[in-house]
Amino acid sequence: MNDGYNVIDLKDIIYCEAFDSYTKIQLINNASHLISKSLKEYEEMLSDKGFYRVHKSFLINIHHIVKIIKGLGTAVIMSDQKNIPISARKKDEFFTQLKGVINL
Repeated sequence: MNDGYNVIDLKDIIYCEAFDSYTKIQLINNASHLISKSLKEYEEMLSDKGFYRVHKSFLINIHHIVKIIKGLGTAVIMSDQKNIPISARKKDEFFTQLKGVINL
């Protein structure tokens, strides 16, 4: 039963993950929501708010990055310990974007 909308603070979103035409919003404290909107819609809404599309299936909150794994399998470890791959074609742009936000 849909009795309204959940209001989520952006700082509580760790990442968004694509599931067909749905998006899983992963929150702090191991909570998550499955929403009937595409990841592309969330990318358009959140890209200027500290979120970056690192892979066709993932939009991450850069403020929840704990570690960056460089090399052949470039990835980020998020604050919930999820290992999220960075696609090869997004890698250079991602690191350029990060330099404006954190010290690499």
